[in-house]
Amino acid sequence: MQSSIMDTVKAISRRTEDYRFSTRLRVRFAETDTQGVAHHASFLVYMEAARVAYFRALGWDFAQVRRESGLDIVIAQAGCRYLSPAAFDDELEIGVRASEVKRASFQFDYLVRQVTTRRAVALGRTLQVMVDGQSRRPCALQPELRQALLQFECQSSLKPK
Repeated sequence: MQSSIMDTVKAISRRTEDYRFSTRLRVRFAETDTQGVAHHASFLVYMEAARVAYFRALGWDFAQVRRESGLDIVIAQAGCRYLSPAAFDDELEIGVRASEVKRASFQFDYLVRQVTTRRAVALGRTLQVMVDGQSRRPCALQPELRQALLQFECQSSLKPK
C-alpha cells in the first residue's frame, strides 16, 4: 500500500541550509482565527505562494506552459505538520525544495519559519503531477522542467527517479 504524504511529513528536514530557495510573506489579519493565530488552512496558501515563487525563480511560467503545450500541473497530495503558532503580522520565511522527481510527478518539501525568532512554525509536503490539460491523465514531465528541477537542486539530497 502506498503511504500518504502525512506518513512522511515528519521526516522533512528542519535545517534551513537544506532549502536552496525561500521566500517571505506576512500573516494577514484575514488569515487568523478567533485564537489570533494563522488558521491551519492558511499554510496551504503559504506553501502555494512559495511554490509559485520557486518556479518563477527558475524562469518557469505555468500559464505559458498551459497555453503552449496543453499540459498542467495538479496537486495530488498535500500535508502540513504544525509545530508552533504564527500570529497576525508575523513575517514568515518559507523554504521550498524539490525532494523527489519522478517520471510524471515531483514532490516539494516546505519549511516555514518565523523570521525574527527563526522558530520553525510548520513543515509541509506536496505531490505535483503533470497531466494532459484535456484528459487530466498523468503524462511525463516536460524534459525542460525535469532538467530545471534537477539542476537547481543538484547540491541537495534530491533523488531523481
